[in-house]
Amino acid sequence: MNPKKLNILEAAIHLFADKGFHATSIQEIADESGVSKGTIYLYFSSKNELITSLFSYYHEELQKKIKKIDGEIIGATERFERKIYVYLEELWKRKELIMLQIREQSLTVDETTIEVIQTIRHDIFEADKKMLLDMYGEDFRPYLVDGALLLESIRASVHQLLLLDHIEVTIDRLAAFIMHRMDELANGMIDKRNAPLLNERMFREPMTETDQQKSAKEALIEMERKLEVIDLPDDRNSELQGAIDFLYEEISKTTPQSFIIKGMLANFRNIPEMKETRLTLASRLEITLDD
Repeated sequence: MNPKKLNILEAAIHLFADKGFHATSIQEIADESGVSKGTIYLYFSSKNELITSLFSYYHEELQKKIKKIDGEIIGATERFERKIYVYLEELWKRKELIMLQIREQSLTVDETTIEVIQTIRHDIFEADKKMLLDMYGEDFRPYLVDGALLLESIRASVHQLLLLDHIEVTIDRLAAFIMHRMDELANGMIDKRNAPLLNERMFREPMTETDQQKSAKEALIEMERKLEVIDLPDDRNSELQGAIDFLYEEISKTTPQSFIIKGMLANFRNIPEMKETRLTLASRLEITLDD
């Protein structure tokens, strides 16, 4: 980034954190950064654009460092701990930006800024899921959304420890603490094989559905209801719920693949309670089952 532009951003975040976003004027940012007011308007059309650039810049810098770890560290455990450490380190360096977010939860910004913030949150959530899958393997895939949510919650508590409560804990200890807690949570989920609380479908953007898709999803909802009352081992129940989640995802596509749907429905072949709804779903998708 242009050094002069970066200097303006650094001055702005300092003032925003100290005085508040709305109480800070462009002239004050100009004075703090040692440039003219006109120079600021060469780079940013408004304070909203300035704060949007702040969020985007810091996020991009963090992602560069996180991606660099993937190419430098071989072991999954070492990668996981290092990424947590880097995240906390960047959090501390950018504490003024975090303080601004905490201080002005109802920050009034334009739609572009809101979209940028939402995109950043989505990117971090997706990166967390990728990191957890890398660490705990395919057995943890059904719990990726649950795990990412828990990791985000732990980090939120760390934010408070570092920035609000002023607890004197080293980043090394915090990173190790988060890693150990995630180990306990992740391994507990895998060992107990309970049905996950959340799944990808819950976070998917709404889309226009065809009548066929709607009727197919009604059949899947009925399958889920029956699965809840059928007496099956926990690991088998989790496996079947995973198949239903996969079917939801496939059916939502513009051109669902029949061979994939057949493969998923084969998981329910030997469960008498599922026979009727299984055939109903296949019929609504105009798919002929092999059995």
